Amino acid sequence: MNADPKSFNTPQVHAFGAEKIDDLGRAIVTLTKEVCVLLDRQAVLEAKLEEAGITTQETLDTWEPDEATQARIDAKMGAVIEAVLREMSGAQ
Repeated sequence: MNADPKSFNTPQVHAFGAEKIDDLGRAIVTLTKEVCVLLDRQAVLEAKLEEAGITTQETLDTWEPDEATQARIDAKMGAVIEAVLREMSGAQ
C-alpha cells in the first residue's frame, strides 16, 4: 500500500518501459506508414484538382483559414493528440 493518499492522481505508467519498446517501435512504424499513405493520396488529389482547373498548388499552399475554420482544425487536432496521449499514459 502506498503511504501517499493522493498517489492515485499520478498512476505509474509503464508505456515506455524496456518491456514495451518493441510495441512502441511497431506503433511508430505503423503510424509512419499511414502518414505516408495519406501524403500520397493528398498529393494525388491536389494534382487532380489542378488538372481539372479547380485550384493550384500555390493556392493550397498559401490558403489561410478564417477563425471559425481554424478553430475546427485546432479542435480536431487537439482531440487526436489527446486521444494518443491518453492511450500512451494508460488512462481510461
